[in-house]
Amino acid sequence: MVSPFYWIVLLIAIGGEFLVPIVLSFFYPKYHYLHDGLGKLSNPKSPVQWIYRVWQFLVGILMILGGIGLFYSMGAVSIFLMILLILYSVGARMIPAVLSVVDVYDVEWAPAKVYNISRFIGFFSLQLASLGLSGLLCWIGPLVHLSALPGALMFISSLIGILAYALSKMSHRKEFEGTVLQHKGIWENLFLLFIYLPFAFWSIFALCFSF
Repeated sequence: MVSPFYWIVLLIAIGGEFLVPIVLSFFYPKYHYLHDGLGKLSNPKSPVQWIYRVWQFLVGILMILGGIGLFYSMGAVSIFLMILLILYSVGARMIPAVLSVVDVYDVEWAPAKVYNISRFIGFFSLQLASLGLSGLLCWIGPLVHLSALPGALMFISSLIGILAYALSKMSHRKEFEGTVLQHKGIWENLFLLFIYLPFAFWSIFALCFSF
């Protein structure tokens, strides 16, 4: 049996990804939770940048611990999940927390390049990890008092998350101004919701059945 600690920290990280930005939005009048991207909270012009950057770094640590928990619970077959979560934690959480930039679209500025590349690698790794965990749930479900159905549903959730991520990347384009696609916050939060769902499902299942 894996220590519940790993699942608790994973659920804290997932829940905090939604709760912390909502709380911080009350202290940043220019930030709108559903319109602005989450990166605006860590922008050097943000009054809450240090709080959010510390939180982002902490999320990275918690997700790495969650990846270790997945490895302990599923064995060698899940080592790729742990590696992908480490890449996500470092690339999309820790590095952006340390290297905050004003304009992420300034491709000529070296820090912006590093910021964007690290986030791309990180979020791509998270998407692969979500799909991978969903596939493992389909495979091991019947072995741990589950059918393959939850795994299939989690796989669909991951695909929806990937679609939401793609839509979030269109928000800054002028041709989408005045449409729902310009609301980057909506798509980023939908991405996180659906892409994290397999991890939340497994964590709750493992806690309930001491797996």
